[in-house]
Amino acid sequence: MRTVAVVGASLAGLYAARELRAQGYDGRLVIIGAEPHPPYDRPPLSKDFLANEGSLAHKGSLADNNSLAYEGSLANRDCFAHEESLAHAGFLADAGPPAYAHEAITAPPGEAAPGGTNLGGAARGSACRDEARPGKPNLGAPHPAAPGQNPPHPAASGLDEATTDGSLLTLADPEEIAELAADWLLGVRATRLDPRGRTVHLDDGRAVVTDGVVVATGASARRLPGPRLAGVHTLRTLDDARALRAELNRGPRSVVVIGGGFIGAETASSCAALGHDVTVVEAAPLPLIPQLGPDMAAFCAGLHRRGGVRLLTGTGVTRLRHTAAGGSAGSHGTVGSRATAGSHGATVPPGAVGPRGGVGLRAAGSSGGAARSGGRTRPERVTAVELTDGRLLRADVVVVGIGATPNSGWLADGVLADRDGVHCDAGCVTSLPQVVAVGDVARVGGVRAEHWTSATEQPRVAVRNLLAGRTVETFSALPYFWSDQYGSRIQFAGHRPADATVRIEEGSVDSGSFLALYEQAGRLRAALAVDRPRPFMKVRRQLRTQGPETGPRPRPSGAERATGATAVP
Repeated sequence: MRTVAVVGASLAGLYAARELRAQGYDGRLVIIGAEPHPPYDRPPLSKDFLANEGSLAHKGSLADNNSLAYEGSLANRDCFAHEESLAHAGFLADAGPPAYAHEAITAPPGEAAPGGTNLGGAARGSACRDEARPGKPNLGAPHPAAPGQNPPHPAASGLDEATTDGSLLTLADPEEIAELAADWLLGVRATRLDPRGRTVHLDDGRAVVTDGVVVATGASARRLPGPRLAGVHTLRTLDDARALRAELNRGPRSVVVIGGGFIGAETASSCAALGHDVTVVEAAPLPLIPQLGPDMAAFCAGLHRRGGVRLLTGTGVTRLRHTAAGGSAGSHGTVGSRATAGSHGATVPPGAVGPRGGVGLRAAGSSGGAARSGGRTRPERVTAVELTDGRLLRADVVVVGIGATPNSGWLADGVLADRDGVHCDAGCVTSLPQVVAVGDVARVGGVRAEHWTSATEQPRVAVRNLLAGRTVETFSALPYFWSDQYGSRIQFAGHRPADATVRIEEGSVDSGSFLALYEQAGRLRAALAVDRPRPFMKVRRQLRTQGPETGPRPRPSGAERATGATAVP
């Protein structure tokens, strides 16, 4: 192979690039990323990054590659975990807008199109071409703008080296970036892969002709349908986290978190630590039941209450109330009141079922998502969350944590991919041997598991098979996730059968520190630990070495995600 394109510049994409070089590939390497930032660590976004950006300083940079291998490292916090408990709410993700467009330029075979960029966006063939050659990334040069367009913001040049919050999340330092000797195309989305899998088309009009493709496009946070409202946030990317943190830093807020999975719980914990009034809304009777079972889910529900957060379960969201930003609309009511006719927002008849079997939310007639003032369009702002049981929650800020959707739309031809990810065999290989997929977007052996371990371990197998031109090795991994909530560290490993029994091996639930074992017919299937890292790691090793399970394995829903279990990209 003369050229390999890695589509996706997050965790799985970076690991794929590392594996290509580690396994001896010395050809041209092109890394394409939809975000303008080089690879960064996502798990801290819902925790340290929100709660106290200064607290990141004492943890040091995550660029140390060895730290990723250590089981107890910060980078192993698989916090993007098991959000299938919320995905059943039936919310669908909105497609993000394209970044900006260039004139259509197609490269000859084995080369990137003219105007391609190295890390930071220095243009090939431009005045910066010497600084942009592979192995010598230019972190400061902006991506060239299309004729007639303004150049992008300088933030597109990298992870905002001038700000500490970005640099401390970086997964690769400048030395490693140079060693990868890759061409980085950041801030641009892949829109199509030709039928032969040899050309990746980009949303700026360029195309990358390649001999092999690693699909590592990850997943996007599901959003509520209806108009985009100021004050409503998802939390998946660095830009998401910065926007949410800016709102939280404006002073005390009433925060409503929709979804009680790990992302929702971690965000609620961070908001509470900042002194905000926080309510978590979860459609299930208890949060995290599909992942942990009722007993351990009850314990996690108690963590919310211990942290001073209201947890409302067994109810969904009917609509978001809103008013024009800066407008003079009055109060929409208090908690417990029902919505009045003519309210703005997305609505659904109470009890309506969404496509994943839970309470859904469908767009209804609305005045739109913006108001005009002084000739300018301003977004309308959320003011309250109406629940299916009729209660109305005041909300200055709403955080939507209802799962993620794989970024497979650019391949959704029914052959390589569908809405639930890229179809792969057990070796991460698609129906085209020159195309492999890894991470949150990949359905490996029919299962899409958004684990941290998927993003970091699948690339070795996928790259080996890509370079071999066929499947010579298959992938298997033990699900693992890790979450920090309200001062407690939760760790889980294994597959929990529905009929498993739970036994407290060490500590006690009442004390808030324990090791729980999930057993089926006398066989260890999974383990959960709260503030018991050492004994947990021993049990995790036991689960890894005891061999393949012989009992039935619960079928994960469309997003058995984890920060080790369902995730991180």
